[in-house]
Amino acid sequence: EFGVFRTADGGGSWTAVNTGLPFPDEKNGAGAIVVDPTNSQKVYVSVGQLGGIEILSPSPTHPGFYYSHDGGATWTGSNSGLPSRNDSFVDLVSNTSVAASLVIPENEPTTLYAGMLQADANGKLLFGKNAVASSLVFKNTDSGQGTWTEISEGLPKVGQADSGIGSVLRYAVSGPIVSVTTIGPNHVLYLSILGVGGEVDLLGDDVTKFKSKGIYALPPGGTTWIERNTALPIVTDDENEGAINTCPVAIHPNDPYIALTGVLDSDGSDPGSTKIWATTTAGAPWLKTWGDSGLAESPTLGLPYANAAFIEISADGRKAVASVSWDSDDSGDDADDGVYMVPRPGFDDGDLPAFTR
Repeated sequence: EFGVFRTADGGGSWTAVNTGLPFPDEKNGAGAIVVDPTNSQKVYVSVGQLGGIEILSPSPTHPGFYYSHDGGATWTGSNSGLPSRNDSFVDLVSNTSVAASLVIPENEPTTLYAGMLQADANGKLLFGKNAVASSLVFKNTDSGQGTWTEISEGLPKVGQADSGIGSVLRYAVSGPIVSVTTIGPNHVLYLSILGVGGEVDLLGDDVTKFKSKGIYALPPGGTTWIERNTALPIVTDDENEGAINTCPVAIHPNDPYIALTGVLDSDGSDPGSTKIWATTTAGAPWLKTWGDSGLAESPTLGLPYANAAFIEISADGRKAVASVSWDSDDSGDDADDGVYMVPRPGFDDGDLPAFTR
């Protein structure tokens, strides 16, 4: 069974709550989901073709965003203002969008921000052969109802150019993951923009490279996103093309200038860079301060390259946790993969105690 599930006993048991959602459907999956921090009856979810976007379908329909104001008992679609959900491939160009992340600022729980995963595929053989995916963020101020407003000014695009004769399909994907905190009545947003580009040749071979764009920030009251990638490694190798591979940003609850991010698969350009980075200046610059934080190598296997996929800082700002996997050099040993915690971030005095598993 597919879709959204709810637990009322702390995870002891789960029940499907899909009334109004497009399930069961093995193509569709529930992607981002978020609960109003002040009212658990208000729940929001994005639904997309997570089993593989059907870019070759004559007329695919993408479900989109849904809200529930009764704890998931019923759901209502609310896509006014969001990118089109009906996308024909008849013109040999397909563009699809679904919210990859949803966040709610605690001081204004009627507001939602959505980072849209956008995929662009281009099968034209003569003209206009480049695929381009925009990095898109939208805002809703009515608990998921009404109209969404785009707030994407200043954000980069992910592109895939035609590499030459034999290219029959080019595709590009941009997936901005949103983090939010507050300064008084205002919101501060960070994005970590994941990006992929690739193409398929006449033989059906698929070449894909990461083209992630790193970190962008929207300052309080601002309307234009600002790039915040100073000192982060840029990677170009067999699997990356100008990529800044960062995980979602963890923001300190008491100071939005203080943040953590994980840098993944980047040691080819900057040895020792694949681990957790910190900033006390909103990303200008990021510091490899945490290079000796206990993640320089795995605790029992001695493996390098700590790929932190998710990081959180506790509500009181005194602890940080990270979900970490280690480069096993194809040994297949993942015994040290797991969750690591540092007792206290220690940004204030430079004393950075080690992450421990």
